[in-house]
Order: sequence, then C-alpha cells, then structure tokens
Amino acid sequence: MVSFADLPYGLQRRLVELAPAKTLVDFELTGHLPLKLSRRLRKPVEKVEFLYTTDTKLLTQNDVVRVCAMLNLRINYPEKHQDTLDLIRGSYTMLQLDGSYPWQLLLGLIRPNVQSVRTNDRMLLPEEEVDTFVKELYTMMTRQNISVYVSGTWMVQLLPRLKIMAREFMYQRRRDGLKVPYIQVNLKSGTISSILIER
Repeated sequence: MVSFADLPYGLQRRLVELAPAKTLVDFELTGHLPLKLSRRLRKPVEKVEFLYTTDTKLLTQNDVVRVCAMLNLRINYPEKHQDTLDLIRGSYTMLQLDGSYPWQLLLGLIRPNVQSVRTNDRMLLPEEEVDTFVKELYTMMTRQNISVYVSGTWMVQLLPRLKIMAREFMYQRRRDGLKVPYIQVNLKSGTISSILIER
C-alpha cells in the first residue's frame, strides 16, 4: 500500500484535480498534505449561514456546501437523495424539507447539531416502512434533543401510533439499561420531541 505522500507530485495533483467535490471534502480530512493541495488547486467549499435551495441546483453545481445555521431544501428528484446527502455538510441546527422526498433523506439530513426539523406531507413513507423509520428516528433522539414538526394528513394520522411506539421504545431501553430519552408526541401541535435524560 502506497501512501498519498509517497506518490509523485504530478500524480497527487491530478488526483486532487479529478476528485469529485463530495469525495474531496472527506479526502481533506486524511491529512495536512491532501488539505493543502486541495485548498491550493480547487475551489474551496462554500460556507453559508442560511441555505434556501433545491436539490436540482445542488446536483447541477455538484459542489459540496457547508451550512452553518439553517437548511431549507426543496426536493425535486427523490430518487437522487443519496447524491443530495453527499453534497451537504455543516453544523446547521434547523432543517426544513419541502417537495417529495424519501424518509431516508430526512434521517440523513438530521446531523448531530440539528435541533428543529419541519417536514411536509409529501414524505415518501410506505406503510410497511413506518416501524423502521420511527425506530431509527427514536434512536437518533437518544443522542440529541430534536423537535420534529410534522404536517399533512398522513403524518398527523400516524401521531397516535407514534405516541404508543415512543412509550414502548422508552420502556424497552430502560429495561435494557440503555440511555433513555424522554420522547413526547404532541397530537395538538403535531410535534415529536426528545429531551435527553442523564442517568
């Protein structure tokens, strides 16, 4: 195995020039030399406080964006949700999704600093995948405080079921001796929120 530093400069330079933007961001984290070369040879990753955009624009530009405060994303191509995920980085705390999108995209965009999430009624969530979605969402809530505001008939109809699942989830984690968040499902306001309880 040859390390990047042992490669001839011409090959190092060519690898950095040809690397896709989403790969380059991860590559920069591997060491000082890759970071230095990428900063010198490529356009730096754009940092923005608030990003209001569409997945179409992100996919067309194919540049990684670091969002610092709020991400408001309209989805036009739900089938390309993995590509969209790869282009978004940052420590944003608020997330709003519009358009038609798979539930995997929603969970993928809930990064460690996200505290507030707003969804619409066009989230693609088949009946047979509801349990998987809810379990993954509740598991995320064991690591961070999140408030998810849901809208639309389908999601609002699911809230009573989610409330029962929240009780079962908290009971099971308590029984297993694991970290237990307090998960509250508010039927009036249409929110699912968590508060981490220190043990």
